[in-house]
Amino acid sequence: MYKKLPVILIVCGIVLMLGAFLFGAPNAIPYQDPTAEQLARQASRSAMFRFMFLIGVLDFVAGACLLWVRLRKKSDQPADN
Repeated sequence: MYKKLPVILIVCGIVLMLGAFLFGAPNAIPYQDPTAEQLARQASRSAMFRFMFLIGVLDFVAGACLLWVRLRKKSDQPADN
């Protein structure tokens, strides 16, 4: 399980970033004559998708760092001949 953790984090981070982008992009389309309710809803949804994207980035970076550390440890070990 721990050997797969960095890859799982990287994949989950990518999925979160793509989901936030795909669901957040239509939210950026402006309304023709928006009411105050529509603008408030659009602002709250935009903040939610920004937060979701940020979590995806942090998840991806954490997985990449774990993978990098694991590969560095593996390459630093002497070969058993």
